Amino acid sequence: MLIICLNCKSHYRGGFNIEKNPKLVNEYSEKACNYGNINSCTDIGYAYYTGEGNLTKDRAKAIKYLKIASKGGVVWSYLLLAEIYDDKNASKEDNKLSKIFYDKSIDLYTRLAKSGKKLSSFDTLFELLLVNNRKLDKSLERDYLEIYKRENKSLIVYDMLKVFENIYNGKESNLDKWKEKYIKSKLLKKKRFRFTLLERWIEKVENKKIKKELLEALKVFKSTLSQ
Repeated sequence: MLIICLNCKSHYRGGFNIEKNPKLVNEYSEKACNYGNINSCTDIGYAYYTGEGNLTKDRAKAIKYLKIASKGGVVWSYLLLAEIYDDKNASKEDNKLSKIFYDKSIDLYTRLAKSGKKLSSFDTLFELLLVNNRKLDKSLERDYLEIYKRENKSLIVYDMLKVFENIYNGKESNLDKWKEKYIKSKLLKKKRFRFTLLERWIEKVENKKIKKELLEALKVFKSTLSQ
């Protein structure tokens, strides 16, 4: 039955001679999760968190499924749990849980980045450290820039995060250089980014001048990279 659920989920998501149907993707993701497929638990947890596929948002169900996924070792689920608990109306207990999941996410993404198996893990780690006001390991950063350069990978996200970091630290943002380099690039059509973490981080910035500049940069990036 699990295989059937996964196949149906894949077909309705990918549109293999079948019309894409996000609602049915969610339905089969939930069934597959209940049959023990951990990645499907992440998918349905994310759907309940964001309302993807016109699913009614349900915080409790999102947390339930993402916790199952996290116990099964899905790294992204820890980050999503940190996001959910890091809400502007969060209780003290939620703030504690958010920190726990942020710390766990940073630990896991650091391990992934150091393993060198997935370049995107470095960008996620950089973002996590930025929004938690922690420093990126310079040797790791140097190693990754060498890998990006050698494999001719795009630095769109890395350069964007550098703009935010510069603004926050009172340095020249280099936003204009980013726009000059990427705005007309074909790579922008392929690259998408979730801004939830950065938006939450900017909300908490107390310096009005820095916050204004961060919001202006965010507006530029969201107009080009939003999912």
